[in-house]
Amino acid sequence: MSVYDRFKDLKILKGTAPNIKRNLHQILHIDKQIAKHSEKWDDSHFLLHLISKNLFSFLIFDSELKKELECSCKLAGFIIASRKHNHYCHIHRIGVSKEYQRSGAGSFMIDHLFNICNDDGVVTITAKCSVFNFDGIHFFKKNKFQEWTRTDNILFRRSV
Repeated sequence: MSVYDRFKDLKILKGTAPNIKRNLHQILHIDKQIAKHSEKWDDSHFLLHLISKNLFSFLIFDSELKKELECSCKLAGFIIASRKHNHYCHIHRIGVSKEYQRSGAGSFMIDHLFNICNDDGVVTITAKCSVFNFDGIHFFKKNKFQEWTRTDNILFRRSV
């Protein structure tokens, strides 16, 4: 069974500013759960306008979306990402709710981002992780990211 088959009932919503704003409370709740080893983010970080953020960012929900662009269901996870330079996409933030951690939902989101990037001509996806975030390091390595540089943080990359 592929990751996509396992999570085919999850609903994906583009990470547009209105969608992020509408679900900001749930996003901040998930981010607080996972942010012990990373820079603290507040609502201004999630609402910051970045070129191509709408294309590469998305939210996943564990039940039917009520209406297009409107959701009153439980957020399972999110990726905030944007294009950097011509052929790079950088994951600024990724979060999975506690109920979905270690279930493959994070890998599902990485695979979904991989497909978006592939369709858009992106050749490399990058992500930064604290050297003290052992779960994050394991997650990126498990999802075929390679260590690129290391200081206080590790910059990972994965070819598309």
